[in-house]
Amino acid sequence: MKIVGLCQFSVFGPPERGGPADGRLEVATLDEARARLWHPVRIAQRFHLLESLLLPAIRAQTDPEFEIFVTVSQDMPDLFQARLERVTKDIPGLRVLQLDGMAQDAALRAVMEEASGGFAEPVAYFQVGDDQALALDFIQRLQEASRRVDPGAMVSFPAGVLGFHDGTMVRHCMVQHMSGPIGLAGVMPPGPAGMTADLWLGRSIGRVPVFSDPRFAAYHRTLLATPADPTYRHLFPMPGVLRRLMIKTIGQHPELAAGAAVTHRAGLALAAFSQVTAAVFEAAMHPVGLAEAMGFPLEPR
Repeated sequence: MKIVGLCQFSVFGPPERGGPADGRLEVATLDEARARLWHPVRIAQRFHLLESLLLPAIRAQTDPEFEIFVTVSQDMPDLFQARLERVTKDIPGLRVLQLDGMAQDAALRAVMEEASGGFAEPVAYFQVGDDQALALDFIQRLQEASRRVDPGAMVSFPAGVLGFHDGTMVRHCMVQHMSGPIGLAGVMPPGPAGMTADLWLGRSIGRVPVFSDPRFAAYHRTLLATPADPTYRHLFPMPGVLRRLMIKTIGQHPELAAGAAVTHRAGLALAAFSQVTAAVFEAAMHPVGLAEAMGFPLEPR
């Protein structure tokens, strides 16, 4: 069965209203929103995580028979477009898909039409974040699982490893996402698509049969970075929000609460994610240095 992955790297969307009290926008103009989304220091951190975590996992898949589309906006600055093309050009199954504003759905639907042979065959779709990593046999397991379900069903690999920077310590623990987009795939049936694969995945959770295999760590999720703030107020996640998530996570794992950096189960699972190192996390905490090393300006031009 054809397997297609979708990874959103940097796609511009209209800014949302930012405050429940007054509903005001956090930016005055669309140009200001674009400048914040594509701030060189912010983009440097995202490139670092993409190049250090996701791309090595894509290159090393035990089953190379898949395609993955990395989506960006057409108006992402040329400097960043060029780097993205350069760091992905050696991956045969990876294609950079440039989206044009409101034509995003049409572009993604065209991808689905091509992958399914004109909507004639079922296709297994999955999503992955640019700051995540996949188990090296993720595609192989997804291919095997997709053959076990009827078209229109979903496949879930809920178990994974979470990594985050807690002060001077890099911590890891096991997590389970039973109904989230991480580790989830959908086998879309033949026939004209009524919606794009990403929307179908989101709206089908809890509505269709699901084959779940929690026996292995399917992914590594990084808590350091999140998608762009939809109000474009913050270049990076708000420290308070991240800190609350970290405190909650530590409280849910007695080994972490007792001071351990890595839980026993996470330590065993990390053997499958050799690219996930303390050095990757340490560098990610210094995005200005990353921007300088990548030759990016430190302020938008």
